[in-house]
Amino acid sequence: MQQSDDPRRRGMALTCYCDDSGSHEEAKRAVVGGIVLTKDRFMDLCARWETILKEFKLEKIHMRQLKNVPSDMRKGLFVSVAKAINECKIYSVSASIPQAEFNALLSVGARREFMGPYALAFLLVMVLNRMAAALTPYDYRVAYLIGNSNKNHREQLQGAHAIALHIEEIEKESFTGAMTTDRDDRNYALQAADVIAWIHHRKMESNNLGQAFEPLLSIVEEQAKISPDKNKLHLSLDINTSGVEIFAELFNRWVKNEGKLPTWKEIMASGIAS
Repeated sequence: MQQSDDPRRRGMALTCYCDDSGSHEEAKRAVVGGIVLTKDRFMDLCARWETILKEFKLEKIHMRQLKNVPSDMRKGLFVSVAKAINECKIYSVSASIPQAEFNALLSVGARREFMGPYALAFLLVMVLNRMAAALTPYDYRVAYLIGNSNKNHREQLQGAHAIALHIEEIEKESFTGAMTTDRDDRNYALQAADVIAWIHHRKMESNNLGQAFEPLLSIVEEQAKISPDKNKLHLSLDINTSGVEIFAELFNRWVKNEGKLPTWKEIMASGIAS
C-alpha cells in the first residue's frame, strides 16, 4: 500500500494491541479483541489507566479477576474504563469463531498443530485492520502486540501472521507490520484489549450483561464512520457456521490429498492462502 497523496490522511505508526476471550470450556465463541493506537494515544491511555487503577485501588484490570471489586463500584469503574478506551483509541476491533462448529469440522490434530479458533480469529482481526485503512485518516502498516500465551498458541498466531504477510506480498500490498508478544501486567493497552474482547464476547453470548457492565457496550458500538470530534469506531467480524465450513473444507481437502497435516510453508506454497 503506497502512502496516500490525500493531505487529510496521515502516515503514522499504528499498533494493534490484542487479547482473547472465551478460553473456558463452556464458551460458545472464541474471541480476539484489539485496540489500535498511535504512540501518543498509547501514552494518553496509560496516563488515564494509571488514574483509574489508583482511584479504584487495583493492580491491573483483567475482566476475569475483578471479583474483589465491590458491586456498587463496578459501574463507576467501567464508565471510566469505557471513556478512556473510546477517547484514546483510533478504533477498536473484534472477531469471533463458533467453537463447537470449529471443533466438529476440524480434527484435534489440526486444531493443536495447525490452527485453532483463536488463530483464525486473529487472522480475521488482521483483515479488519486492512479494511480500516479506508475508514480512518491513518495510512500506515499496523503492527501487533499480543498478550502472552502458551507456546503452541504463540506459534499458531505467528503462522496466521505469516499467512497475512504472504497474501499481501502476492497482492503487492503492505498493511501488516511486525508481531510480538508481551505480558499485560504493566501494558495498559493489553488490559484495554482484554476489556474489548470480554465485552464483545459477553455481548454475543448473553442477553443480560448486568447494569454494571452496560457502560462497556459503548466500546463495541459499530459506527459507519468516525465523527470529527470522537473516535468511537469499532469493527467486528463474527464468522458463522458456513464460514467455518469453507475454511474446514479447504484444510480437510489438503489433508485428504496429502495424507498429512500441512506446515505453514506448505500452505503458502500451495496457493490455498492466496
